Amino acid sequence: MPISRPDCIPRIMNLIWETNPKSILDVGVGFGGIGVLFREVTDIRWGRMKEWHTVIHGIEINQAYRNPIWDFVYDDVIIGNALDKLPIMPIQYDIIYLGDILEHLEKKEALELLRRAIDKSTGYVVISTPVDFHQNKSEAERFNNRFEEHKCVLEDNDFPKGSIIEQYKNQKLVIIKK
Repeated sequence: MPISRPDCIPRIMNLIWETNPKSILDVGVGFGGIGVLFREVTDIRWGRMKEWHTVIHGIEINQAYRNPIWDFVYDDVIIGNALDKLPIMPIQYDIIYLGDILEHLEKKEALELLRRAIDKSTGYVVISTPVDFHQNKSEAERFNNRFEEHKCVLEDNDFPKGSIIEQYKNQKLVIIKK
């Protein structure tokens, strides 16, 4: 769905607060709510209400999710498949956030996207994904978006050694430090 479960959000925002990144890539923008929080923690907390110092880019496969939040919060949102778009994004990012996106890919594609995110990051790759596999065809139908279907679940051993893996209710949060 174009939003994520809120279970991991406090931990993600604390990481952003502590690291104060100069650039973030939000892969799977959806509605854009996490982008609002990224902007709040990176720029607004310093009193920068209109002149952003932090670059926040996004990638979203579904053009229909575009809304005014994108235009205000993100410096740019690229429409397309993250597997294709991630390697050609214009910069390396301090933090790349894969928010509830990997489960929508076949496992081989999910692992490839993860590899590409690690290559494109200078600091952290942060992943939020369901703990268990569950099919959500109703969400795909509700949002008229075939890309909302779940196709895989990633196990802890699918992530690089040294990854921080935490569970928040039904969500798994993975933090990979470069």
